[in-house]
Amino acid sequence: MAYAFGSFAAALAITLGAVLVVVWLALLSATRPNAMSCPDITWSRMDTPANRMMATAVMMFDEPLDFERLKQGVERRLLTFDRFRQRVVHDGGRHYW
Repeated sequence: MAYAFGSFAAALAITLGAVLVVVWLALLSATRPNAMSCPDITWSRMDTPANRMMATAVMMFDEPLDFERLKQGVERRLLTFDRFRQRVVHDGGRHYW
């Protein structure tokens, strides 16, 4: 019985260790900027006040849109992704989110 408990304790310790690593990595990524990908850096370098590099869309509706409902949809569906809440940081030739 001691062997089974030892195996359980070892498995529990490994599981708790893995959970702590995941939490630590999540906290680290939340506090440290993320390096931008090469396509994002290229896109960012093309962006100037005279030439904005923005992704846009035009949607046509048959009837007026309820602005509050639209705002709630954006908050619920887009802002749950970190990238839509981040800003670009330029630091000494390096680009971060």
